[in-house]
Amino acid sequence: MPSLPPPAPPRRAALALLLAGAVALGAAGCGVKDPSLQVQGASIAGGTATFGLPPTIGVIMAVQMSAKNENSFDIQVRGARGTVALMNGVFQVPISTAIGTWLKSDSTTSFIVPVTIPLQTAIALLGSSLNVACIPYAVQGVADVTATSTFKLERDNQGFNQNGCIPRQTLLSAV
Repeated sequence: MPSLPPPAPPRRAALALLLAGAVALGAAGCGVKDPSLQVQGASIAGGTATFGLPPTIGVIMAVQMSAKNENSFDIQVRGARGTVALMNGVFQVPISTAIGTWLKSDSTTSFIVPVTIPLQTAIALLGSSLNVACIPYAVQGVADVTATSTFKLERDNQGFNQNGCIPRQTLLSAV
């Protein structure tokens, strides 16, 4: 009687073993990376009036930011908190806003953080900056980011810090 060749290992089992090994190697080498945040600049975007309680009249300062997401999945910038110090810290304006911007994987995304400078502060700022053409500012704060619970990524207090200058004439035009 002729001898039969030994049975071949099932292809599915070999494929599953190969796939499990690849996943294990990939998981060992990949970690979740925190996004890097940068302030790109700031500008005066115009005036605003809110008729809630309390009513607010002010000037909108648009802080341009960018966030680099080096992960292979999208993440979201939920909000930002901090301070804009104007005229070398003489005037302090708080930042507290919900953003909700999604950052695509492996890319850099730009977004605006609106900051309301109250009208009284804007007028006082113009009065104290009569001798300068450009009003110095320092933006400093933190942002909160999240992905999904699957990736276990929820990072609060991702810092940002940047100095710059806003032309006095643009603030004067907005007031």
